[in-house]
Amino acid sequence: MSAFISASSPEGIAVLTDGAIYDATGTIRGIERKITAAKNKPFAVTSRGHHNIGKQFADILCTAVDFSGSVDMLLEHLPEVLEGLKAKAASYGRELQEHEVNQFLIACWSETRGPLHMAFETAQTPYNITDAPFTIKELGPVQIAGTGISTDDIRAHGLRVKRPDETVFAYLRETGAEYMEIMRNVAGVINWRGDGQRLRHCIGGRCDLTLVSAAGVTTETLRVWDDKIGRDIKPKAAPKTVVTFPGMNRQQRRAAERENKMALAQ
Repeated sequence: MSAFISASSPEGIAVLTDGAIYDATGTIRGIERKITAAKNKPFAVTSRGHHNIGKQFADILCTAVDFSGSVDMLLEHLPEVLEGLKAKAASYGRELQEHEVNQFLIACWSETRGPLHMAFETAQTPYNITDAPFTIKELGPVQIAGTGISTDDIRAHGLRVKRPDETVFAYLRETGAEYMEIMRNVAGVINWRGDGQRLRHCIGGRCDLTLVSAAGVTTETLRVWDDKIGRDIKPKAAPKTVVTFPGMNRQQRRAAERENKMALAQ
């Protein structure tokens, strides 16, 4: 299901994304940058799930904000825009239902509120960020979406916490690829609508870091992995295989997620 990590700070929203595009069997079909930016406004979108649908919806949202001429204008009308995307998703019918549910992250700089990041999803699963499909949710300081990792995993990998005088962007420029490396080494469910038993390594290709600030959107590549198109993702060191937060209800899962975020936010 790929992954993204998003962190909010006074300087803007920092977003980590991987670059692997794969089919329902886990075979890589492409490697590319998986965040889409508006042309004229500080606004960017990434997603996990069905790649073609994710890219199409991201293009629609970025085009809409450029057309409106204002991030705030789009945010004001975002519920109606999401209703339009919901109708579009319904028209795909079986195609959407047979693939992973999409989780979308919007990172932007509001003219009145500054840095914002928010999420919406196309359907309900055991791993939701939001409470209902096609409803927007503003996020807290850090959002981690991907295969489940613990604070023990982070400590074992030797990752330091952010220094108080360090910007989030500077911290993630140094450590972001390592966070993705940890997630890359944990296998997860490819198809949430399947039987939950098809586990594959889902994070690969590349690790990109994007900053959405008042000045606009910039993206740089932190790491390129030796993954090959036509093959599965096979990390060189994969210590364990787990389903994301197995056996947990939503309340327990969110408590585990909060623990993970604390390690990044400190």
